[in-house]
Amino acid sequence: MQIGLDVAQTCVERYGPGWVADQIARALVVSYPEDRFYLYHQFGHWRNRSTRRGTRIESPNAVSPFLHHSWLGGREDWTETLRRQQSLPGDPDIVHAHSIQAPEVGSSRLVVTIYDLGFWAYPELSTERNRLYCQVGALEALHRADGLVFISEHTREAFYDYFPALGGRFRHRTAVLRPASRFPIVNAPRQFVSRGGWLAVGSAEGRKNLEILLQAQKIYWNRSSQQRPLLIAGVRKNSNVWPQIQELESASMARSLGYVPDTELRLLYGAAFALLFPSRYEGFGLPVIEAMSQACPVICSRHSGLTETAGQAALFWDQVSADTLAETMLNLENDETAYLEVSRLGLEQAQAFSWQDSARRIRSFYAKICGDDEKKEEAGSNAIDSTTGQTLPC
Repeated sequence: MQIGLDVAQTCVERYGPGWVADQIARALVVSYPEDRFYLYHQFGHWRNRSTRRGTRIESPNAVSPFLHHSWLGGREDWTETLRRQQSLPGDPDIVHAHSIQAPEVGSSRLVVTIYDLGFWAYPELSTERNRLYCQVGALEALHRADGLVFISEHTREAFYDYFPALGGRFRHRTAVLRPASRFPIVNAPRQFVSRGGWLAVGSAEGRKNLEILLQAQKIYWNRSSQQRPLLIAGVRKNSNVWPQIQELESASMARSLGYVPDTELRLLYGAAFALLFPSRYEGFGLPVIEAMSQACPVICSRHSGLTETAGQAALFWDQVSADTLAETMLNLENDETAYLEVSRLGLEQAQAFSWQDSARRIRSFYAKICGDDEKKEEAGSNAIDSTTGQTLPC
């Protein structure tokens, strides 16, 4: 089979969708050497100014047609390819989009990954630019895609709650791609309590609940005899919570690390006392399973997306207030037995997730979609124009 994979989001600072696109591409290329894969570093409306940091796979069955193309070159090449050939490079049987969009892909079948529906569930917690991009992309997918891939069962069910009338069309043309940790899983749970600080990983989107987390750190600090600092990975200096972070930094309660490369992030998970993940809404919550893979205990919010990911292996915060989050932090800090048990359970939970298993499910889904004789729906006019620059990840 000829398979086209959207890896455009791997060319910028990587958050969830970028890492999923990278890891599933690698797992597919290794698991299916008889297939030929085309990695598209410029994809649809997502045009990268540089592809230097994008996914690179050195394998006889992997080709990267747009790897060294600039943003302008990518726009011209993408448009010209479809205009002249009515097909993308490699003439793939199927194309898998990860950038929540459903561009024209010529005669190829198209599947689109939906990572979450936070832009509809909590529109007030997203920027207007990000919300518009994601909503238009999701509607494009509903109109044009041959199949939909969801990051979790929770996200799939939420999708049908929003679009119940589409159940008949997509009910048997969906798959769940369960991510796994991108880090090798450690051999054993923790045998002693870490002396490290608390760790928070993620962007500063409103749904990530960083304001509550920063308030909880203040409360915890005033009540704790150990006063562990909060290390914050992934938050930019231009975020709306930056003043609060600076306030905590000036009091030695926190330290912002900015964007952290994956090699350093793995070390942070391994050294941290525990991961704090108080997000209001997640499609999956990749940092949770990554922390567990390093035997790092996790405190996270109790909602459907995260309970599916964490199972019974995390300490769940009730999302009531900063005070209750601080209390959960103190309880974990003061109970060594519970701490070691959460580490053990988390490691067991991480072992239940595998990129190889995900690759098998997705490859089987590709075969199903390509074998479906139902005609494609006629593409409508909902596609958005190419933008001038990078779009924020959803």
